Amino acid sequence: MNRTFATTTPPFVSVVIPTYGRPRQIVACLESFTALDYPVGRWELIVVDDGSPEPLDGAVAPFQNRLPLTLLRQANQGPAVARNTAVGYFGEKFRRRKKSGSPISATLILLSVQRHGEDLHLQVVR
Repeated sequence: MNRTFATTTPPFVSVVIPTYGRPRQIVACLESFTALDYPVGRWELIVVDDGSPEPLDGAVAPFQNRLPLTLLRQANQGPAVARNTAVGYFGEKFRRRKKSGSPISATLILLSVQRHGEDLHLQVVR
């Protein structure tokens, strides 16, 4: 299943994390990305706060300078609309889903990129 990229530049990876009122879980999820072994500038995180009663700014703020992170906010409309908000932000090419309570696996991302050999948009779902 090892795939060689046609160019020396690895594909760009977008990871979408829709969430609602889960500050501890989002911190654990974002913390797992700090250890990701993937080239800087070739991936991004998009957290969509789906109208949490207490905004997630405080939970996300410590990661703003450590990760390529964008925080989007919307009124509570459910996870599907939150995902669509993010897709509208980066445009849809490819999506892979993962639960937000689980730490992200760098292996999952790298295997997906190797398998598809193109830009990847990974969606972390709750």
